[in-house]
Amino acid sequence: MTFLVEIGRRWAAALLTLFCTGMAQAAASYGAPVVVSRPGFAQSQYWGINDAGAIVGDSSGTGFLHANGAFTNIAPAGSIASGAYGISSSGLIVGTYTRAIPGGDVTRGFLLDQGVYTDFEIAGADRTTLLGISSDGRYLAGSWVIGASSVAYVYDRQSAMRTDISSLSPSGGGSAFGVNVHGVAVGIFQSSGAEPIRSFTFDIGSQTVVEVFSAGTSTRPRFRGINDQGLIAGRDSFGHSFVGQGADWAVIAAPAGFSYINGNGINNQGVVVGATLTASFISSAFIATPVPEPAQWAMLVAGLVLLPLLRRRRGG
Repeated sequence: MTFLVEIGRRWAAALLTLFCTGMAQAAASYGAPVVVSRPGFAQSQYWGINDAGAIVGDSSGTGFLHANGAFTNIAPAGSIASGAYGISSSGLIVGTYTRAIPGGDVTRGFLLDQGVYTDFEIAGADRTTLLGISSDGRYLAGSWVIGASSVAYVYDRQSAMRTDISSLSPSGGGSAFGVNVHGVAVGIFQSSGAEPIRSFTFDIGSQTVVEVFSAGTSTRPRFRGINDQGLIAGRDSFGHSFVGQGADWAVIAAPAGFSYINGNGINNQGVVVGATLTASFISSAFIATPVPEPAQWAMLVAGLVLLPLLRRRRGG
């Protein structure tokens, strides 16, 4: 009997695991986005979220961490503008800042680890941005600029090797915004002065670039974030946000009172963060949570019902 109870317990646990995995891997529908405004700032937007629910973003040109109900400024010393764009599972934050120098200014990436800022700069670049980090902290994504040319890249912190994605595609310049633990990055290709209508995925292992011109019903997509299951978050040219992969995509509609919505980041639970804008382009941050499908609810209920019954049987 004990053996059967143990088998039942494992089966119930498996149902709960399948429920959570299904939510993260499928393009589930989403409830109404929750709009968040940072007190004291005219505009705010979220850029990244980790699995603990810690969120990074920027408010009117100042980066922040939003965790445990509190906002904390993220700005290296001497910065005149900053943005926090990605956060790993361990809380390692990446972003970009600008500081004044004699005769102009300089833009660099940064890493923030337990209160310590470290600059990240591509040698020879006029500007370097850090826009994404994998959940395990191994891979970084961003762009570097010389003159009018922008180059998307992925950097492997383990091997200290950088791959310039733009050099592998005839589309040329662009930016990488997100990367997952498998070394798969997403972003856009954009020639100087051109509309960024070509999103891409890049696999650092196979060195393969795939250009994407649509995401379900969303044309001219801009890929912004990717989680470890391969779900991509982004936006299109018509004010819609989307989540999905392959041929399976869901749309997140702008909340009431807003005209546009930009999905910027996604964690491994499928939670999406970004910015929603009014018709006059005033932005507020948002967070959107996937809604389970009926079959997923059935798995959850079955698992939740079985576990206490099996505990009672074991106790008896």
